[in-house]
Amino acid sequence: MSVISISIDAQIINYSTSDGLIDNFIECIAVDVNDNIWFGSSVGVQMYDGVNWVVYNQANFPDMPSDNIKVISAISNGD
Repeated sequence: MSVISISIDAQIINYSTSDGLIDNFIECIAVDVNDNIWFGSSVGVQMYDGVNWVVYNQANFPDMPSDNIKVISAISNGD
């Protein structure tokens, strides 16, 4: 009989607009190689580096085709 022991040090944090999140309804989330968390919503994209929130939407970046973000991913080079 073998015994398997797994230890996971995980922390779950709930963010909301009162914490600085752009919207309380998030469509998608990705984490990049620098551990920045990217949130996609119907009102734009937001990046959180653990301290600062940065918003990317059509108001700040008029060339964005839409604020309605349904899928987001980070690739290995950090993009």
